[in-house]
Amino acid sequence: MKVCHYAALVNRKGDVIPFCAVEKLRKVNLSKEGWSLSWERTTCKKCLALKGAVIKDVEVKAHG
Repeated sequence: MKVCHYAALVNRKGDVIPFCAVEKLRKVNLSKEGWSLSWERTTCKKCLALKGAVIKDVEVKAHG
């Protein structure tokens, strides 16, 4: 089964940039990977870990 990334960006060529690659941009290799706009379908551990980190950062800023 292919790893499914969360789609964070789309470049000018129409390539999808996964959430886990926003700092060091790369496109999703569709022969090996997939992408989604749904967190429920996302299976990439890095994407999911970064989502958790962003949520925690937002919560800290909101309450800090």
